Amino acid sequence: MANELAGVLTDLGAALIEQAYQAGEVVQITAMGLGDGGGADVVVSPDVTALIGEFHQQLLDGGPDEESALGGSINYVPLPEDLGKWLREFGLYDAAGNLIVYAAHPASQLPTNPNMAAQFIISIMVPVMNIEAVEIVINPEGTAAIDHTHTLTLSGDATGSAVLGPNSATLVVTVVDNSHAHTAAQGNADMLAEAPVYANAFPVGAYALLRNTSTTQRVAGKPLSGAELMGAAADGQTYSVTVPGTWRCQGFSESVTNADSLAHSTTLFIRIDTPAAFDGASFSGLAWTNEEKTSIDMQVHLASGGVMPFTASKCDVEAHGRWLFALGRANELGLITEYVPPTPLEVAARDNPKARQRELLRATTQAQHWDMMGDAPQADAYRRYYQALYVLESEPDWPLSVAWPQPPA
Repeated sequence: MANELAGVLTDLGAALIEQAYQAGEVVQITAMGLGDGGGADVVVSPDVTALIGEFHQQLLDGGPDEESALGGSINYVPLPEDLGKWLREFGLYDAAGNLIVYAAHPASQLPTNPNMAAQFIISIMVPVMNIEAVEIVINPEGTAAIDHTHTLTLSGDATGSAVLGPNSATLVVTVVDNSHAHTAAQGNADMLAEAPVYANAFPVGAYALLRNTSTTQRVAGKPLSGAELMGAAADGQTYSVTVPGTWRCQGFSESVTNADSLAHSTTLFIRIDTPAAFDGASFSGLAWTNEEKTSIDMQVHLASGGVMPFTASKCDVEAHGRWLFALGRANELGLITEYVPPTPLEVAARDNPKARQRELLRATTQAQHWDMMGDAPQADAYRRYYQALYVLESEPDWPLSVAWPQPPA
């Protein structure tokens, strides 16, 4: 479940931010606390200095969204002693343990299933004075939702601090053993149950029918970033979903510009970007993949050698994908090139082959239908329509400029 609440800046928080601003320093927001309100609903007030019934505190997994002045989030897998507890209050703390932001939550019970996770988000929507004196410290050592077989830590400065900074763009991956009775089928069920939180359900190791949208032919073994792919059905019908991660072609996939059939550019792919692959990696070629800025395409230079294309998405079901998106958005992996929408000619090159194949299939089906119905003139009309569609690709400007034939009435 995802819970997003508006919080208030505490009087103590406001004073500490003002003090830091005057001294040329910053207040580092590092952690979130969860509490049960002492068994009763709480009243949100800026004079609060501590949670009434705090039972858990965790380093932040994420910062504020683009619309918020201040905020943070955690992905929390309840500890055994917290299963089934009631949540009524949140708090954001600075590095010294001072309560900077306070928020109430409608009384909600934490999951009783030890394999379930919850995401908690606090945001302040109103302007905060001297916000430049506030630094959100994102520490990926926090427990990740859904996938709790690995954690990520940041390195890059001499002290080993997890504070994001200009020298902290190297990822170190630590694999831990969280053994429990959790079958693959249960894992899939849990993931799908949480899919609305992350918007996508493409975990590492998943197989999927995807369409190659690049201008390069792909063969078995070739890796692609998710930004080069689209969700697809066996007949080539595509779906507008964000595909995160790195995928390896398991078959043959024609380029979108050369495909004479949508199915020729659709084949089986497997997601291969395991967390360990990013150990000691560096990054280049960052670019937004859409106007909404919800995913970033990048080149990952592996410590073992070679380059792996990767798409980091804010909605990735995998924790390392969300961390890389957060780091990228914070410019910790390098500058991000702005999204450049496709030109009308590029749109035509991408969409016209698809439209032609769809109409060819419809013309074939209709010709057969009217033959069976005994309407020879209508069947012949669809056969002529099919022929007109068929020769389109022989035109000099195909697929950029098309004079589409009119379908039978």
